Amino acid sequence: MLKANPDKLNWKKLSSSAAEWMLPLLEANTDKLDWKKFPLLSMKVYYPKEMSSLKCHPQLWRLPLRKTNADKLDWNTLSLLSEEWMLPLLEADVNRINWTICEKKYCESWMIPLMLKASPDKLNWKLICAEAKERMLPLLKANCEKLNWGDEHLLSVLLGHKGDWIKKCKPESEMEPESETKSKRKRAKSLGCTSADS
Repeated sequence: MLKANPDKLNWKKLSSSAAEWMLPLLEANTDKLDWKKFPLLSMKVYYPKEMSSLKCHPQLWRLPLRKTNADKLDWNTLSLLSEEWMLPLLEADVNRINWTICEKKYCESWMIPLMLKASPDKLNWKLICAEAKERMLPLLKANCEKLNWGDEHLLSVLLGHKGDWIKKCKPESEMEPESETKSKRKRAKSLGCTSADS
């Protein structure tokens, strides 16, 4: 097939049945491939067997990243199916990821580098604050102006990480006056409390 006239081959069929052993043929004719038929990009979540097969053939799903323009890929499907082993493909253009579709994966550690590279306006910050984890601190610090400082869960995560960036970003209305803090400490000490917040 490598020696045949590419125009005489059935590229729709070759695209839908793409396998790793076909890589030399596929790479030589990427302009002929039907990316909508290509494995992974045409899959839905109810094809776990096919997804498992692709994990064993990384060269196959890396082909779109190496050989085609990002706007030819189905980013909604990629966002829906996103897994850590797909990172090289997702990193091709993080702002094409549908961040609404993959909100359930915000807390997964492998997603954090992607979110750091994404446009902050594309992320759901209300959800990020409500589900914040300590491992997300680099993301929170880099986008402190987007944080919901009234979220109790977020504040509980930041409690043990007092830093200059928190003081700079937290709105004045949310910050306790120093005099009030001292008063609380004095009152707590008189009551025999070990914490100034008691």
